[in-house]
Amino acid sequence: TPFAPLPETYIELLRKIHGVKCSGCGERPSKPALCLLCGTIVCMDSRTCKGTNRNEGRCTDHARSCGAGQCLFLLPHYALILAVSAPQCGLWDCPYVDPNGEPN
Repeated sequence: TPFAPLPETYIELLRKIHGVKCSGCGERPSKPALCLLCGTIVCMDSRTCKGTNRNEGRCTDHARSCGAGQCLFLLPHYALILAVSAPQCGLWDCPYVDPNGEPN
């Protein structure tokens, strides 16, 4: 499959990523980002966890190495998808919805 497997429910996802450390800095991210291509957790919007280019964040750096600059990240604390086309980024609604079809 082209994407990392996701749990059936949003609460299962939150449990799954709780306490997982960033693959870049080894710390527990205050704003985790789950790569939807490989399933790796990285820090999002961190002042201390940067990529090889100190002017770019860890998500952009990971996108360059994992998806040739193109990557999707699930931002579980915000219920959003971060789409990276390095160096540009955009946000989409989360794929998890409530019983009424509204994004969680």
